[in-house]
Amino acid sequence: MTILGIETSCDETAAAVVDTTVDPARPWRLRSSVIASQVEIHREWGGVVPEIASRQHVRDICGVVQRALGDAGTDWSGIDAIAVTQGPGLVGSLLVGVAFAKAAAVARGTPVVAVHHLAGHIESLVLEHGEIPLPAAVLVVSGGHTSLYLVPEPGEYRLIGRTRDDVAGEAYDKVARLLGLGYPGGPAIDRLARGGR
Repeated sequence: MTILGIETSCDETAAAVVDTTVDPARPWRLRSSVIASQVEIHREWGGVVPEIASRQHVRDICGVVQRALGDAGTDWSGIDAIAVTQGPGLVGSLLVGVAFAKAAAVARGTPVVAVHHLAGHIESLVLEHGEIPLPAAVLVVSGGHTSLYLVPEPGEYRLIGRTRDDVAGEAYDKVARLLGLGYPGGPAIDRLARGGR
């Protein structure tokens, strides 16, 4: 099975093509991954501006998907399903990806699979490293989310805890802004931390 994945939950437009394999330890093979970053666009604001992000997704989505298909050596006829981030995320950004996926699915007669953004982060571990031993505790630190999940079996995610007010990614951006380190804050603080005492 070959799946086209589309991700537009925040400020990066991304598409990837994956295949299933016959190896139960490594069930997925990544054929392509294309990301259009909006970091330079949002840098002057010191963080993501939701309206600007969604408008940029509209500009980028067709090209990103076409390049992902091309890099995978396939076209739409080689896609068996379309997976798309349904949330959580910025509403306008999510709508761009979901609308694109639905339109492509209707045009091609291809099924759509709605993916929870944070489940996608957890499952990316399997794509990168193969099946993980279960049960597992997984910390998800991504953009507006800092959450701890228990994964007792494949496809089951139990939220154990999360931050109530600020999240790690936003805290990095705020600290970097106060210190004049620019945006995004995480990489800037990480570079400085390597030389710290």
